[in-house]
Amino acid sequence: MLRFPYQVPPVAPIRAASLGKWARITRLLRALFGRTLPEQGQRSKVRPLPNAPPLRPFVPIRIRGLGKARRFRLALVDTGSVTTVFPSGVAPLIGVVLGSGQRKLRWRGQSYPIEFQTVELELEHGATVWRWRALVGFSSAPLAYPLLGQQGCLEFMNAKFHGADQVVELETDRLFPGSVKGASVTS
Repeated sequence: MLRFPYQVPPVAPIRAASLGKWARITRLLRALFGRTLPEQGQRSKVRPLPNAPPLRPFVPIRIRGLGKARRFRLALVDTGSVTTVFPSGVAPLIGVVLGSGQRKLRWRGQSYPIEFQTVELELEHGATVWRWRALVGFSSAPLAYPLLGQQGCLEFMNAKFHGADQVVELETDRLFPGSVKGASVTS
């Protein structure tokens, strides 16, 4: 089992100038009046959001193509993503040749080309290394970091998210097609 603490995403916050008119008005009203209070006699079960940036389940991953590799310090473990997706600019760096990219990926309301290639992925934590071949997508969508989705990654693992402890635990499952080297890491 590999355990990874949640981390702060490496994305700059949205500036007010890039927000629409109604989003700016809503932000201003919230700043002026704060959050609404529960009705008298009722207790709120929802905690207010902290001012600190949200922590997310990031893991370091290495992608290897034809003899070349690239390491990403942060890749998002994303159970909502159907596929594992890397930026298309990574493909030539690892020796993967992309063709036409006939399929499409919807990203934030827009359509972008995506092409699937088989590569080797590697998760490493301490003395433990997991290595497997997987079909992953390369897209020109403006991804801030790679997405480790169902196809190519999470289909081979059991993921347990500890929200209170802000830790994600990954274990290989019976479909894991690769190799596991080293001892289990529990830190």
